[in-house]
Amino acid sequence: MLTNWKDSIENGILESQNEVAVHAPFTQNIMVGILGYETVGHGDTWTIAREYGVAGGAVDLALGHFSAEKENEAPQQNLWVAEVGLRQMIRSVLSG
Repeated sequence: MLTNWKDSIENGILESQNEVAVHAPFTQNIMVGILGYETVGHGDTWTIAREYGVAGGAVDLALGHFSAEKENEAPQQNLWVAEVGLRQMIRSVLSG
């Protein structure tokens, strides 16, 4: 699977796609399938959230410990993936 993503970068396929179009496949294939994060629906808690609200906006992906009750979340334990664009994050994951 990583080889396919790497090839998509090298062949320009990823660059030809709208960033939002690759959110779901990247999240499911790389973050969940390979790195083992869990999305909502896998129990009472999960470790990855898409379009997570923070500071009056939303981040593409938030990594941390999440539950149905936001007040029980520990923001200092969450890593907000906000400033890094998804394409840059994909390249970082694939380059090791």
